Amino acid sequence: MPLNEGRCPNCGSILQLNTAAEKGHCLFCDAVFENAQAFEIADNPGDHTFPNLPQPKYEGPNLDPDLSARGSGVSASSANKPKKKPRPAPPPVYIPKEPVKLPDIRLPRKTMLRILLISLVVILVAVAIAIPLILKRDEVRRGLLDSLDDIAPFTIQVEQDAAIWHTANNYLMVSTADAVTQDEAIAFFKAFCEKRATLLGVDTQQFQAVYAPVKVKLVSPDGGFLIAKPESQADLDSGKAVTVLP
Repeated sequence: MPLNEGRCPNCGSILQLNTAAEKGHCLFCDAVFENAQAFEIADNPGDHTFPNLPQPKYEGPNLDPDLSARGSGVSASSANKPKKKPRPAPPPVYIPKEPVKLPDIRLPRKTMLRILLISLVVILVAVAIAIPLILKRDEVRRGLLDSLDDIAPFTIQVEQDAAIWHTANNYLMVSTADAVTQDEAIAFFKAFCEKRATLLGVDTQQFQAVYAPVKVKLVSPDGGFLIAKPESQADLDSGKAVTVLP
């Protein structure tokens, strides 16, 4: 079916019309007209005045060239009806699968007993090592605390003013109400280290074993001193290892 461009005589809209059809229909203003007139107007649109008048609703035979080409004889009103959407396909039926059988991860009874026995042995060994260390630590700590009154050149209320830390008993914190000089603090540090070495059975002539591991913090009304792990006898005697506390 050949189509040609025409113009609506009423509103001037450009339309594609069937050249073999006698009449045409404007989809924009609903006007019905002679196709020959629409083609003529399209060739010379300046010679025609478009009145653009209201048109009654067209309910005659379908004049759509596309529908005519398909041999449709339905009316324009029925052609404008919306097409029904196709019904969606039903969802697939779920068929449950056979449950996956998990492997048996339970340990054999003999293996479990073996693990328990090994764990118990490890615990017992750890306890056997820890208990003597703790007992030795407490024994040395008690001996050091009992000796503080004798080795200190100042007054100490041991139960309230002294505490020893770490398993090696190498950190002493002590306070006093007396004024303490730096020389007195160094002398107290040496006496504490030597007493600790004696209780541990360490040779007091070995500086690194006696003095190097120890830290003493002494607090007094004037501030105090921190003597921490001197590297040599000279550092200790000269005060290089001493920090004056504010």
